[in-house]
Amino acid sequence: MLSVRNLFIILLLVSSITLSHTYRCFQCMSTQEPACGNSFDPSARGIKIVEAKADELCWATRIGNTFGRAVMLTEMCSWGKDKCVTAFIDDATVTYCCCTSDLCNTQNMPQNTTTTTVRDHLLFERELLTEKL
Repeated sequence: MLSVRNLFIILLLVSSITLSHTYRCFQCMSTQEPACGNSFDPSARGIKIVEAKADELCWATRIGNTFGRAVMLTEMCSWGKDKCVTAFIDDATVTYCCCTSDLCNTQNMPQNTTTTTVRDHLLFERELLTEKL
């Protein structure tokens, strides 16, 4: 039978494992806060910091000249963690980046455009993002 002390130790270990997988992400949209754009300024007034849940990671996107930074479900970054992908969708250049460390979604978006094979997946993600906003 577990003693109160042993139960406390087990709970402490489980909570420390859970906490070790969380990190913070910047959250903003350049349409609402210009400092969220390509010349990102994390100290600007409208830039928020949010905690990513265990099944989330940090995310940054550029659609044309609009930039966004937030948390995203891990499964939405099917091209891989800590990577970016760029594609053409409806005559716009779309770049998504996913990363997995504290406040990592500060990167500037690549200026060069390459066509990828993820067009359908990006369309699906854009639809989901539109529903969230």
